Amino acid sequence: MNLKILFGMCIAAVNFSALAQPTCDVLSDAVELEIKKSAAVFAEGFTDDSAPRATLREMRIANSLSLAQINLNIMAQNKCPPRQQPVNPMDYLTDALSCELAQQKGEKDSPACDKGNWKRLDDKTSSVKE
Repeated sequence: MNLKILFGMCIAAVNFSALAQPTCDVLSDAVELEIKKSAAVFAEGFTDDSAPRATLREMRIANSLSLAQINLNIMAQNKCPPRQQPVNPMDYLTDALSCELAQQKGEKDSPACDKGNWKRLDDKTSSVKE
């Protein structure tokens, strides 16, 4: 009888981790999106010298990073593997600046603004070294 219970618990543990992986992927993508949004908001400041808008940008960045932290907490609760990169919006600054410059030129739907194509700065430097 005890062997059946132990076997059932092992299957339940394996099934939990299998079910958690899609959840972990979604949460990790959500964290990454908030980091990219923060970089985009930061890049807006390069072409704007308004103090009130700078304050609003700082609030928007803080809100995005707070959402990233919430998703990181949910990842921990789901026992997701820990992130291997720091939460740093500056990793996406090159792409964020390219997007901001395209928007300043009037290119509203520029491919440079597709956050799905943005790469971390360390990803770009590693491909240059190869």
